[in-house]
Amino acid sequence: MAVGLAWLPILTVVISFTAVIITYGLGISLGHVDAFFPYISDAGAEYPESSLFSFLFDVVALLVLANVYIQYLLINTYCSHMGISDRTRSVKCLRSINTSCLLLGIVASCGVTIIANFPVDENIYIHLLGAVLCFTSALIFCFLHSWMSYRIQSETISPFLTACRVMLSVANLAAYTMVVIYGNILRWNVTEEFPMMRYRRISAGCEWFFVIDLNLFFLTYTKEFSRVDLSLKLLFLDQTNNSWNVELPNDLIQRLSGDISVSSERAMTGHLGCLCRVGGKLLRKVKSQRKPVSNV
Repeated sequence: MAVGLAWLPILTVVISFTAVIITYGLGISLGHVDAFFPYISDAGAEYPESSLFSFLFDVVALLVLANVYIQYLLINTYCSHMGISDRTRSVKCLRSINTSCLLLGIVASCGVTIIANFPVDENIYIHLLGAVLCFTSALIFCFLHSWMSYRIQSETISPFLTACRVMLSVANLAAYTMVVIYGNILRWNVTEEFPMMRYRRISAGCEWFFVIDLNLFFLTYTKEFSRVDLSLKLLFLDQTNNSWNVELPNDLIQRLSGDISVSSERAMTGHLGCLCRVGGKLLRKVKSQRKPVSNV
């Protein structure tokens, strides 16, 4: 079974849940947060859990950005192999929406870093700005990607997977709406029957649901990413014009170094020195074959 980059969305979800669970557990054990449905960011507002919260969610933001960018490349590849001219309106629409999803993913990642690095107790307005950017962009991203999945269904994007993404997007919309209503609107209409803390806990519970649902959405990328892998393209400096335009061909590598693979995994785990020797041999071969220029 092909693995490819299937580990990337799984790693993203694992680190995201780890960040939430560790900071929540530390906050409860140190008495910094209520055990019953606090906001996720409240669990990482006090030291020392705030340091772990910032670090882990910065890592999550980078992983989310990587997922979004690879998915962007996948959708572009699907559009190129749909058997339809690029001038067709539907393909142009898909490419435009795909670019919009990439931008939304970047905004959502920036929102995560703002949430992580500006604690709610110290910078509440900047923190809320990050939350709005993150949740709103993520919600729109989910709906747009669900629509694109419906339009380009293939063997990796099955109707079942598309239906799962649509249901997760609708659930995210419901949770987002509840967070806004109970966390902002109803808090100004507090009564004895419905005190503010009750509204706050309902809003916080919906926030937890939103985050879990969003992580499940990223898990749906696992099957698609299993057919994708990273590779290393090795270039050497052309000394005639100081530009990086001399590409090292695979057949030459195999002749000079004995069938060396230039995949990213092996290149980073033991073949760096061998590739340097191959590069030296290639450059000496180019110099030896270069004809001297006669003076006029």
